[in-house]
Amino acid sequence: MSIIIILVVLCIGLAISLFLLKREIRCVREQLQECSTGVEKLIEVAFIDKDLTELAAEINRHQAYQRDIKSSILKKEKHLKESISNISHDLRTPLTSMTGYLQLLQKTCLTDEQKEYLEISISRGKYLQTLINDFYSISLLEDESKSPVLIKVNLDNILADTVLSFTEQFEEKGIIPNVRSLNTATYVMADEIMLRRIITNLTSNAIRYGIKKFEVEIVNTDMVEVRFQNLIEEGYRDELEIEKLFEKFYTADLSRSQSNSGLGLYIVKLLSEKMKGGVSASLEDNKLIVNLLLCRA
Repeated sequence: MSIIIILVVLCIGLAISLFLLKREIRCVREQLQECSTGVEKLIEVAFIDKDLTELAAEINRHQAYQRDIKSSILKKEKHLKESISNISHDLRTPLTSMTGYLQLLQKTCLTDEQKEYLEISISRGKYLQTLINDFYSISLLEDESKSPVLIKVNLDNILADTVLSFTEQFEEKGIIPNVRSLNTATYVMADEIMLRRIITNLTSNAIRYGIKKFEVEIVNTDMVEVRFQNLIEEGYRDELEIEKLFEKFYTADLSRSQSNSGLGLYIVKLLSEKMKGGVSASLEDNKLIVNLLLCRA
């Protein structure tokens, strides 16, 4: 009888130990889930068990190691962005000066061959200038500590001003622009400088690859939607991967890389998201449609 009692007591003790161990494992799991949300804390165990205590200690060491790696990566990324920003800033002044001297040289007496070479040099200089400015912009935009200054702005006025500033380029490409607004003025919460940059980049992209027509329309939805539509060249349409359109350095045709950095639409994505909006694109036959979402004021 005494043996049976002992066995029963041992079974009860074992069952209690197993229950406490499983409860502690659940507790460790919940603490890990909390840590995965970004909360930094040590894993603690209340149940005295050598293996479980060693497991918690090993998890804490691993988390500390991961935090050190993450911190190191963030520091290196910040240093790289600062370096890009500084280099881009330092290059802009001498490049602007060089382009200015080349333009002055155009006014001198040159042979046709010299004029041709000079035009190529100026064209490449302007492209390099654009590329440097884009790198400088991205280094600032990717800095999460820098926030946009959101104010109430008149979207109709900014659309009209920005698109009309490209009148000469539209005429050169034979594109007819058309900006359609709602019956009443549309106001959005946006950083005006960022918003103008978005519209500028989208318009420039439409001129670069578009033909015949370019339409901008404000659509009345929960958020303010600005729909950019343009007919595109057949060759560009065939090469276009719409899902990659807003990726950094993406260009549909590598042969165009000398005139397009692939950063313009990536900047559009960065800016729209910083202003709590977004951007998407779709392709319908030979028409590229870009939908820009902005917060209504």
